[in-house]
Amino acid sequence: MGFFIHNTITIFIIIIISVVPAKAQQDFFDTTITPNEKAVFAFFRAADTPPDYDFWLKSSKNFDGLSEKKQEEYLVKEMLRLGHGYGNFNAEKDLIKLKIDALGRYEEAKNNKQAQMTLDFFNNEKNKLPSFDYPFGAGFITLNVDQLNHFINLKLNKENDDIVREKVPYFNDNFDTTLEVHVKAITAKYDEPIIKNGIHRWIMLGEIGYIRCEYVSLYTHQRVTLWEYIAPWHEETYVQKTIPEEEKYPHPYDLYKD
Repeated sequence: MGFFIHNTITIFIIIIISVVPAKAQQDFFDTTITPNEKAVFAFFRAADTPPDYDFWLKSSKNFDGLSEKKQEEYLVKEMLRLGHGYGNFNAEKDLIKLKIDALGRYEEAKNNKQAQMTLDFFNNEKNKLPSFDYPFGAGFITLNVDQLNHFINLKLNKENDDIVREKVPYFNDNFDTTLEVHVKAITAKYDEPIIKNGIHRWIMLGEIGYIRCEYVSLYTHQRVTLWEYIAPWHEETYVQKTIPEEEKYPHPYDLYKD
């Protein structure tokens, strides 16, 4: 049965490509990939196995409500879209992006103790790091980022303290902060899900490539960066992605210079 369906889908794709005009093909073969789907791609790259498209698509809510004919069309379009997206996904550069709200606190240096900047994550058990769920099939892929531990209690040397001290809104009191974190998936296993109450959960571990802590000023309503960190392995990629567009290419006059 699976062989028949596979061949039917292949034939259907060939027919579509041969009879649909180029402009219509662009509309049919949507290449948009969502952040959630990129996280699923990252999981399968880390697991070193191709995505299980059949399970992914057939266990989705979008698939269940369709007629048999529409289900086949849906599978074709989605397999093309996801296959194209996965083929172009670069695990080293296309990092998972997280936004994490936390209570920040700046403690002044005193009694021979260094100044420090601490973070307390919302809706989380004490001393437990947050995890991040991405729907996949009838379950979830869960991302754990153990390296967040390194940033919840930062001891500040004199140079860093001078910088942070000028920016924090309060001393020795809590204030709202947001962390922007870019994460690369480094380990994952597809064939070993955790199953609880019939729900599958796959675990992947991530490594931080970039992290920034900021808050919104009550006076200017602008975002203020308190500190940021770029991992050495991600620095070149990050610089290339954040460099202003006009600086990415040489000026025309530069082409004539020796």
